[in-house]
Parts: sequence; structure tokens; C-alpha cells
Amino acid sequence: MIFGGDRTQKEAIKQRGKSKIKRLKNSYVKRGKEKKMTNQKVINLFLEKRQGKTPTRFINDGIYYYKGNTLKTDGKTLINYNTIIAEWKNDYIIVNMRKYSRTTSKIQGQLLFEIEQRKIDYIKDGIRG
Repeated sequence: MIFGGDRTQKEAIKQRGKSKIKRLKNSYVKRGKEKKMTNQKVINLFLEKRQGKTPTRFINDGIYYYKGNTLKTDGKTLINYNTIIAEWKNDYIIVNMRKYSRTTSKIQGQLLFEIEQRKIDYIKDGIRG
């Protein structure tokens, strides 16, 4: 018993590891970093026409956005990187169907699936392929 008391060396090492993880978690929270939303959550918020008003937002030109890794929405437009994927016009959605990248295509597919499930009117814009 190197560490004194009733603890063995193995238990002491295990305890140090736990406290290190706890410190890392606390420092992560203290720095104000938050988990990003999934693309699916951002798409759902876009379809609900919700503007960012929660801690998972950032400000760009005075507009609040919900943001995932690369996908963001202000409730009116859905943007991946700097490309507008879809936007609300009155009671229907205009979906940009141009081909960009694998990620964007996946997001476009998820969006169309959700739109059709919710029976929202939409127009496909652009030529795919």
C-alpha cells in the first residue's frame, strides 16, 4: 500500500482517473462549449419555423440560428455551410435540389423525407445530377 489508508494502488489509480475525467467535464462546461445539435434536430426546427432562442445558437448579422455542425436554421432558411438548402415562402418550402456534396445530398434527402411525412407543400428548385 503506497498511498496509505485501506486503498490499494489499483484503487488509487482508478480514483485518480475518475477525478481527472470529472475535471475535464467541468472545464468543458465552464468554457461555455455546448454539444452541437444533430442535423435531424435542425431540420425539425426549420420545419417548425422556429427561430433560435436557446443556448445552442450563434449570432450572425443580428439573426439567431439553431446550429448543428455545418447545418443551421433561423426558422426561415436552412443553410449547410454557406449554401441555402431550403427556405419557407408563405405556406410552402422551396428546396434547392442542386448537387453539391455527399453531406448536402444526405441532408436534402432527410429534408424531403420529413417534408413528405408531414405533408408540407414544397417545390423542388434546380436540377439534380
